[in-house]
Amino acid sequence: MFTKARYTTINGGTFTQHTHLPASRSSSEPALFQLLQHSAPGAVYDLQAHPPCHPGTTALRTVSNWMFSPRSSRKPVLWLHGPSQALNSSIAQHIADKCTQRGELAGSFFFDSTRPKRSNITHFAPTLALQLALSPLHGFQPGLVKALQETPFVAHGAIPTQVEQLLLQPLRGASVPGPFLVIIDALDQCEGEENQREVLAQLARIVRAPRNPLRFIVTSADAPHLRRAFDEPELRAVSSSAGVATNPTIFAEALSMSSWMGDRKPTGILWLHGPSPALSSSIAQCVVQRHTLRGKLAASFFFVSACPKYASITHAVPTLALQLAFSLLRGFRPRLTKALHEDPFINYRSFPTQVERLLLDPLRGVSATPPFLVVIDALDQCGGGENQREVVAQLVRIVRAPWSPLRIIVTSADMSHLRHAFDEPELKAIRIQQQCCCCDKWAPYDNTCRGA
Repeated sequence: MFTKARYTTINGGTFTQHTHLPASRSSSEPALFQLLQHSAPGAVYDLQAHPPCHPGTTALRTVSNWMFSPRSSRKPVLWLHGPSQALNSSIAQHIADKCTQRGELAGSFFFDSTRPKRSNITHFAPTLALQLALSPLHGFQPGLVKALQETPFVAHGAIPTQVEQLLLQPLRGASVPGPFLVIIDALDQCEGEENQREVLAQLARIVRAPRNPLRFIVTSADAPHLRRAFDEPELRAVSSSAGVATNPTIFAEALSMSSWMGDRKPTGILWLHGPSPALSSSIAQCVVQRHTLRGKLAASFFFVSACPKYASITHAVPTLALQLAFSLLRGFRPRLTKALHEDPFINYRSFPTQVERLLLDPLRGVSATPPFLVVIDALDQCGGGENQREVVAQLVRIVRAPWSPLRIIVTSADMSHLRHAFDEPELKAIRIQQQCCCCDKWAPYDNTCRGA
């Protein structure tokens, strides 16, 4: 995996391998590849880039009711808003995952203010159009190809022109009734308030079109200018909204962890556990976001039992090592490169051997000022209790090393075998534990609302 690291991006401290849109070179589709140059593939929902998550908020029940209510009573745009962008995006990812599994996701755009292509409105319509061309919307692709052949420079045009020629005209030829879902995440991270309002205006145009098969979910912060936009008569007639209530415990626990990072004589491992895995993971996401902005996040690994690659212990150390190589830990990368040259098969060695050669040995050469944070989320979703105990044992090795600049946060459910592992005498001296309390009830995703 390291020999091709130039195709890898480190985003928010979490290793992700982007899966690009299909690139079939059918003679009937050359125009689509022209469109690809003006799209933002990284803004598209990708199961690998966005592993399935379970935010577990009551907003999911609202979404479920909205999606499966009778079409005649459902407004085609749903706005989810709340103070935590991490939680909003988690909900958007969760919905995208569920709709992908059911074959109902037609497209998505995940805005990101830190990435030019994903914050620029000019890439919005081309990215959606390309996804719709590859979706089950029969008849859309020929209409799109025709529009691109007739107006080759439409991707450089004004946003209303792009929407008309790349979306509305091809939709008139679509033969599948739908409905299909399009997700617009983090609209407030689109560059400029005027552009954000323009996106909403174009969504209103699309859903008002006759025979339109699309429904839209928009997530964003509860910004005043967006609230005013959704209150405009034209948009209010086609949209409904739901607030994403954020458990205040998330921010209290995140603040506590930040204080732990700043302690002059800290323990090496912080174990955060509680009855709600969703709450623990939301806290982990908040901590990752906070410490990324501070330049103190070295690496993270979010275990996900539903994805073999994200539940396997064999991928954890290479993933962490690659992130550390691209972090602010000066001196780590040359020693890691040396270890890979000396043992090309290190990725197939035992877990303790990987930790020794890919993490501990390269950390000896680090010259950056500590501490740096590593987040291990949902350890209980790593395959098997024995593997979970092995992860804990290796984390002990890392933080006990005199030269290690790392501090580690581990989140998990409060399971008996993990409690026993963290209660081992050698671990008690270097860890603290904090219970993640739930002060409200988080409703899990429930598809029983389908009949609502």
